[in-house]
Amino acid sequence: MSDGLPQLVMHRPHLDDLPQPIPPTGYQLRCFEDGDEAGWCEVMELAFEWDPGQANFEAMMRSDSAYSPERIRLVLTMQGQVVGTASCWSAARFGDDHRSLHYVATHPEHRKRRLGFQVSLAAMHHAVDEGARAMVLLTDDFRDAAIRTYVRMGFVPFNTHHSHPERWRLIQGRLGPRGSDD
Repeated sequence: MSDGLPQLVMHRPHLDDLPQPIPPTGYQLRCFEDGDEAGWCEVMELAFEWDPGQANFEAMMRSDSAYSPERIRLVLTMQGQVVGTASCWSAARFGDDHRSLHYVATHPEHRKRRLGFQVSLAAMHHAVDEGARAMVLLTDDFRDAAIRTYVRMGFVPFNTHHSHPERWRLIQGRLGPRGSDD
C-alpha cells in the first residue's frame, strides 16, 4: 500500500481437490523457458500499470534464491505471446509446508477469460508437486478483481497486521457477502 501499511495476506489452508488447470481455447499453459523474460516483463508492466522498464526479470525473479523456471507458469497465445503468469514461490515465514502464489498477472487485452485463475491453478499444482500443503499470497486493497479470483480459488483473508481486519471489512463491503460476483 502507498500509505505505508503492509500488503494484505490471503491463505488457502489446504491444497486438496485442486481442479486441473484448463486454458480456454486459443491459449496454452507451460513453464517459463529461457527467452520468456521480455514477455514476462511486458505482462507485469501492463498488468500492474508500471512504467516501461520497471519490470526486471533478473532482479525480481532469477536473483531470488527461490528461483526455478518450473516455479513460474505462463499463459501464452497459440502464437507464443506471453499473456499471463503466476508463480509458486517460497513462503518460509509461514512454514516449510507453505508456498506463496507470487506475481499473478494477466495482459489487459486478455482479461475476463479466467487466465489468472488457470495459471494460478498451474502454479498451485506445482506447489503440491513440491510437497506443499497450503498457500499464501499478498495482495493490495484495491485489487478487487484479483481478490474475487483468489476467493473463487479457496483463499481467505489472513490477518497478520493490526490494520488487516478493518481493511478486509471495507473490501467485503465492496465485493459483497461471498467476495465474488459469480
